[in-house]
Amino acid sequence: RHIFIFCVLLTYVNALNPLLTLKCHLNRQENEPPLDKGALPWLGHALEFGRDAAKFLARMKEKHGDVFTVRVAGQYVTVVLDANSFDSVVNDTVSLDFISSKNQLLERIFHLKLPGLQPAAERYFQGCRFAKLCQTMKANIESLLLGEVQGSSAWEWKQDSLFSFCYSLLFRAGYLTMFESTGNANVVYEEFRKFDQLLPKLAQGSL
Repeated sequence: RHIFIFCVLLTYVNALNPLLTLKCHLNRQENEPPLDKGALPWLGHALEFGRDAAKFLARMKEKHGDVFTVRVAGQYVTVVLDANSFDSVVNDTVSLDFISSKNQLLERIFHLKLPGLQPAAERYFQGCRFAKLCQTMKANIESLLLGEVQGSSAWEWKQDSLFSFCYSLLFRAGYLTMFESTGNANVVYEEFRKFDQLLPKLAQGSL
């Protein structure tokens, strides 16, 4: 009986050995953000992140600040919550390969591969064309905001959360910019909200 228990424990230790070795070698360097691996080997914070991502990120921010790295299901993810750092992070094309990440998400979420897609096709969102697109988007946002104000009486107040207001406004303005029509925008918006709530789990492959 004791031999059997010893064999089981030995098998368990051997199975965990690669995980323990990985944990020992992946340590935070001096010039890197705080590293929080979580209590569970390999899983890390995956369970808590899956339950409520917003609550988890708020807790990590309170603990580590605006920039930190967490382990989620074997992956080490660096989170940047400082809005003043977004531009420098997005413009760092050396460390971040957005094309590769985009292709991975397309395949994981939509099971879609676009091997023939050329980077030159994205030129329409650069230069003069991009400036024109931004101007149209700005005009649509102003039009929607003025429409909300003009459609209400002086004593009529509308209450909404900041996130919901911005989310709805940007979606409607973006939809109007891309399709130049608002005929079924409300229906599309409701369907988009349903999909958007599932998108993080689809991206993680946890559905």
